[in-house]
Amino acid sequence: MIEIFSLTNDQIDQVVNIEQCDKLSNWDKKTFIIHTGKKYFNLCLSLNKTIVGFAITQVIIDEASLLKISIHPIYQRRGYGSKLLEYLIKKLQQRNIFIIWLEVRISNFPAIYFYEKLGFNCVHRRLNYYKTVNGYEDAMIMARSII
Repeated sequence: MIEIFSLTNDQIDQVVNIEQCDKLSNWDKKTFIIHTGKKYFNLCLSLNKTIVGFAITQVIIDEASLLKISIHPIYQRRGYGSKLLEYLIKKLQQRNIFIIWLEVRISNFPAIYFYEKLGFNCVHRRLNYYKTVNGYEDAMIMARSII
């Protein structure tokens, strides 16, 4: 059974375990704790009571920024990411948020396709934004109207 619910400090360790599967990530437990509180709307997705995904979203007035969304690699490509992001968008609509922003590595074609499939569009390219082993990589800034 799939459940989506608000992320609390009780689930941070499970979320950090999912995050550690991403070799490009630099988020640790302290970073997740920093990204909680009144200006954040964070969700977990569980499957049969096991957390398999999460979304970290900052909300400022009537805009939101999706800072991080992740599904454990074992559960990827099964539609859970879409369910989580669609639920997030629905909940943001209910809060009268009119746009959601995100950034993604320009080389992350699966993520770009995923976001485009859910109605996001490229609005800008941020040069040399992400650090890589060989230097830097551009970021694609994407947005979706949610009213």
